[in-house]
Amino acid sequence: MSVVKERHWVERAACKDMGHALFFPELGEDVRPAKEVCEGCPVRSECYTYSLEISTHHGIWGGKSERERRGNRPAWKAEPEPIRHGTEAGYGAHKRRSIKVCLGCRNAHREYEGRQKHNRLQRGGN
Repeated sequence: MSVVKERHWVERAACKDMGHALFFPELGEDVRPAKEVCEGCPVRSECYTYSLEISTHHGIWGGKSERERRGNRPAWKAEPEPIRHGTEAGYGAHKRRSIKVCLGCRNAHREYEGRQKHNRLQRGGN
């Protein structure tokens, strides 16, 4: 049974009548109050599984933060976008993945660097 399709568990959640702000803290805000609500929740595991199935990147789900959930996502969700060869973005993708940079991406990067240097010189920089 998929917790995404069968969401009856939501009605039993300890947080069902609480505001969402507690579970979606801003960067640097304390997450402990949300996790404390989750500790005694009868549907904590369903909530956690739901967050993995929908691959959400924000909020506290099942008592876990995004950082804590990150390693448990299904592998098919973690596959990277295809490299856009012949572009500066493609060059960056090669570098982030530690893959040998193809000629098209290398040339696009050289053109980008040339434009950046030209712009710096126009502004009087080095």
